[in-house]
Amino acid sequence: MYYEHQAWPSWRYGPNGESKVCESEADVPKGWVDHPNKLVDDGSPAGAKTANHAVEKQRTPLAEARIAFKAKFGKSPSPRATLEDLQAKLADDGPQHDL
Repeated sequence: MYYEHQAWPSWRYGPNGESKVCESEADVPKGWVDHPNKLVDDGSPAGAKTANHAVEKQRTPLAEARIAFKAKFGKSPSPRATLEDLQAKLADDGPQHDL
């Protein structure tokens, strides 16, 4: 026995946190998508996306600080470094300290 993918019925997601099971493509309301991450914050579609295009990800302040640290010092900070540690180090022009 083997698995055969069944596309419908399928969950679809719309604005304001709405979701429902649609029986076919014709039942999907305009602007609704197949995954909640494909909606932007205001609940509208994130644009024309295909299965090959990833949804733009939002980075946390800690992730942004880790990226800035690596760009400035050429190495990744310690996984235990906090946001405050990284911000202080990035603002400091003094001697390097390992993080």
